[in-house]
Parts: sequence; structure tokens; C-alpha cells
Amino acid sequence: MGRYIAGLLGGLESIAAAEGRRDPVEAFSVRRLFGPGAAPPGGPDAPPANSRWLLAARRLAKAAPGGYLAAEFARAALLERARREGAIDLFHETNHAAPPARLPVVLTVHDLCTLLFPETQDPARARHFAQSLRRRARRASRVIAPTQAIADQLVELLGLERARVHAIHHGVDPALLAQAAQAERPAALGAAGVNGPYLLFVGALEPRKGLPTLLDAYDALPAAAARAFALVLAGPPDRIDAPLAARLCRPRDGHIAQLGYTRPADLPGLYRHASALVLPSIYEGFGLPLLEALACGVPCAISDDPSLVEVAGGAALISPRGDAAALASSMDQLLGSSQLRSSLIARGLARTSGFRWEQSARAHLAVYRAAAGSP
Repeated sequence: MGRYIAGLLGGLESIAAAEGRRDPVEAFSVRRLFGPGAAPPGGPDAPPANSRWLLAARRLAKAAPGGYLAAEFARAALLERARREGAIDLFHETNHAAPPARLPVVLTVHDLCTLLFPETQDPARARHFAQSLRRRARRASRVIAPTQAIADQLVELLGLERARVHAIHHGVDPALLAQAAQAERPAALGAAGVNGPYLLFVGALEPRKGLPTLLDAYDALPAAAARAFALVLAGPPDRIDAPLAARLCRPRDGHIAQLGYTRPADLPGLYRHASALVLPSIYEGFGLPLLEALACGVPCAISDDPSLVEVAGGAALISPRGDAAALASSMDQLLGSSQLRSSLIARGLARTSGFRWEQSARAHLAVYRAAAGSP
């Protein structure tokens, strides 16, 4: 989520600077209303109490009964104050729980996990966001999805008008590409006992990422391949259950290393030195690690989740979700065929050349302008 917001803001700010110089009529400004560093309703010189209050509300939402509703009311109050002061003309909710608002709202829905896979979420969170999503998506002026696959689900499952739903892909952080070209192996690899080649998984270690399938596939690799290539899991382990934790510690031919939450500064090196990225997700809204790995020249093996297939655009090996034997076959092919690797790398670089945050921001801006001018 943070990567999406940062990439979008960077793209919008570069467009705002260019368009303001070229055509003042088309100029616009971006105001960060919520979260750390946001401008409070009193203006940029006012004390940043807004940020502190919002962070406190978020902590309350996770800890107290009814906390999610309290946080929503707090955000709605701040939004209404900014509207009355004439500080904003349109509100973009970047994660699908928009507060009530008396102005046009653009809503980004990253996926429908709380509706389709509520068992993979905290129960209180799943209940709140599932209800909020159904209400707010219907009331929003426009809805943005990161892939056409999710846009289609919004139309089919929530009954939204197709004309109000826009699929806009994410972009690749230009800094990541620049750093990956010369990035060294992160020290975290050596600290985890990974000193040779490795297969890489990037993402939260949680149920819908297909980790049981990934472990089954890794254990099914030929013994020589497993001993030669470690499996590196880069992501926070907050949602690992006891059976999965036990499996991760089980003796095996290969070596599995858990790096935990990975700093953005370490990602370029992790991607650059990986032999392959493996992403066997059950369900994704986009799959940013896939896009980043492809852009860094890393061959990828993915599941047939529609969003991942859409992002890959034919530049990755695909296996059915939950099919460990098929995934193991894909992994073995990637490790054993230099010709296949070269072909996938070339296709991946060509595929991702059009995924840029400024391009994504321009598409967002077109949606903002349509929403602001809608009845």
C-alpha cells in the first residue's frame, strides 16, 4: 500500500509541476490529508496534530471493539473540515474504506480479499472492510482497480457500473531500477546462511500467498537442485500459523531462509541476485513483486491467478494455483535451462517497459477530472 501511494504521489507531483508551467487552466495540486507528514486542515503552517490523531485512531481501530468505526468517523470529520475550508475539491481514498464525504470521491479497490477470502484476514477487520467496501464502492464517483481482473470482479460481484470502474496498472519505482543495476547482495542473505544462488519469494507470509504450495514444490525439486539453490522468503511473518511454522523448520535437502520484513533499500539487491522469483499466490490484486522482479531482469514462476497472469503478460512461467508438482516443474525448468531464462528475461524487460508511475498517475488524473466534473 505504501509503495502504491508513494509511487502515485511522485508521478502526480511531477505532472503537476509540468502542467502548471504549460497550462495554468489545467494545473492542480495534491494535498496529503491523512497519515504521517500530512498537512493539517489549518494549512501547511498549522501544527501536525492531524497526523498524530490519525495514528492514534489507527491504533485504537486495531485494539478496541468498534475502533474501525471510530477511526472512520474521525477521518470523515477531518475530511469535512477540509471541504468547508475550501482546501479540497475531490478526495482519493487509496484503500477501499473511504469515509463518508460531501464531495466527489475516487476509490481505489486493490482486491476483494475481504469478500472472497475473509478467513485470511483478522475477523474484525474482514467484517468492517467487507461492509464498508460494499457501501462506499457504490457511492464513489469513480472506482480504480490495479488490474482489469479486479475491475471485472467489482462489476460482477458488487454490481458497479462498468463505466465508473477504471483499471490502472501500478508502475515500477525508477529508483529501484537504477539501484538494481549495481546493487550488491544484501548482508541479510549472508546472515541467514545464504551464500550461493537462491530462489526468491517477496511478500507477506500470509495464507493467500500460497506458501504451502511453495514449500511442497521446493521439497519436490531434485535433491541436487534443492541443495544448490536456497529458498529465500522476504516478508513479514505476522500471519504464519503453527503448521506452516513447523514446516519451515523441518529438515530438508535444501535451505529455507526467512529474512522477515525487508527494507526497500534491500529489495534491489535481492531481486538482482535472485536466480528466479516464485509467486504461487492463491489471490492477488496486482502483484508488485512480480512487476519489480521482471523489470530487474529476473525470470519468474507464478500461479494462474488472473491478476498475476495479466501483469506478467506472457513473460513468466504459469502453473495452476495449489498444484505443487506443476510449480516444481516450472522452478526446475527455470533453474536448468539458460535458453528459457534468457527468453523470459527479455520478455519481462519488454513487458515492464510501459509500467511507469508517471503513466499511471496520468491515468489517475484523468479519472480525478472525470469524477470532479460528474454530477
